[in-house]
Amino acid sequence: MNRKQKFIGIMTGTSLDGIDISLGEFWDNGSPDYSNPYNLYIPFDKDIKELLSTLNYDLTLQKYGGVQTYYSELIADAINVFIETFNINPVEVIAAGIHGQTVWHEIEGYKINHKIMMFSLQLINAPLIANRTSLPVIFDFRNADIANGGEGAPLVPIFDSVFFESNQERALINIGGISNITYLSKSIEKSIAFDCGPGNTWIDIIMQDYFGESFDFDGKSASIGKINEELLNNLQKLPFLKQVPPKSTGKELFSKDVLFKFIAQSEIEEKYDILATISYFTAFCINDSIKRFIPDTEEILISGGGAKNSFIVNCIKDELPNIKILDFKDFNLDPDFKESLAFAYLAYLNYNNIIPEFKHFTGAYKNSVLGSIVYP
Repeated sequence: MNRKQKFIGIMTGTSLDGIDISLGEFWDNGSPDYSNPYNLYIPFDKDIKELLSTLNYDLTLQKYGGVQTYYSELIADAINVFIETFNINPVEVIAAGIHGQTVWHEIEGYKINHKIMMFSLQLINAPLIANRTSLPVIFDFRNADIANGGEGAPLVPIFDSVFFESNQERALINIGGISNITYLSKSIEKSIAFDCGPGNTWIDIIMQDYFGESFDFDGKSASIGKINEELLNNLQKLPFLKQVPPKSTGKELFSKDVLFKFIAQSEIEEKYDILATISYFTAFCINDSIKRFIPDTEEILISGGGAKNSFIVNCIKDELPNIKILDFKDFNLDPDFKESLAFAYLAYLNYNNIIPEFKHFTGAYKNSVLGSIVYP
């Protein structure tokens, strides 16, 4: 008998905008059931945004523990609100798959006694969340892959490769805090996934520091400015852009300090020009990655907050005129919740002890079950 299994997926990304929650329903054979598209977005308030955004620069162990506990309380509350909002029977939910809030993703290697330490660190107090929700919690999805020689990222392509496979050369672009691509080739051995560069993270910093706004609505402010060639040329020299996939990155490389150093070197003062150039650079990283690493791409889908930024999307269209842009509506899936649904799927795989085929995405020498589980 082919039964249906229910998992809740929760994602909070590097954009620090809020909590995405989805109910993932999967048949025993792994195929999804989209008949109940339950999704909920709960925005972060100003205080938690401030706490999370400063962890990389102003950190004590006491603060880390306090913010982690507070964050986990918010996640638990969000799960309970989600269950109540959609009148979900919690007894039918097998577990919650929670990514946690990444505070440091070390893939360059931290040296101790001449040894290279790689790790991925997410805020999450899983026992607390399990206790508050009475649900098993599956978490820490990245470090098993790192232990097997991978970069622990990207992981969403595991979901993409199952639910968006095609007889075309298809690329799924996600523009969150960091932009990334899943390339699904007709020849599976050619399928790859990798981070491209900054997504919204630098744009949001400019908006907050120069405009007093949290983000650039539809790219309207960027469209006022002009591209500063000196700043753009300096940004394009970043070695990460030429690094061959698989590769991953984060705010460790694309930090506020790094951004402001580039701006200072270029002696650019007009804020609209700064924003336009940084926004264009986000699109450039995506376009350059497609041209450089996956030139056979025939069609793309764009998700993440950057998909709502017309300035960025138009820059992509202008540079890739021969590539067809598909709509997520054709797949009966809300692109705003693709990542939360992906972690519901990763929870399904973990709970059923299924080892996905993904080492070609992360560079690991073998595939593995991802995540750990705690019970209430």
